[in-house]
Amino acid sequence: MRTLHNLRDEMLAVAQGTRPVPPVQPVTDGESVSGLLGLLTPANRALMHLIATERPETVSRLAQLASDVQSKT
Repeated sequence: MRTLHNLRDEMLAVAQGTRPVPPVQPVTDGESVSGLLGLLTPANRALMHLIATERPETVSRLAQLASDVQSKT
């Protein structure tokens, strides 16, 4: 199993061009698909929208933005 540290190192190496981009691994089983779909809850989609549109520089700022949106609804 890959650790977060290993994944970070791999991503940095790909970004720096010292390692090729790994091939895309297809999702073939229902459990993987259901796990992915479980991440796409309305709350997570709203957070991804905030990140894409507001581009907060910190998690604290993202939390503040999310709180502001929540208080308006």
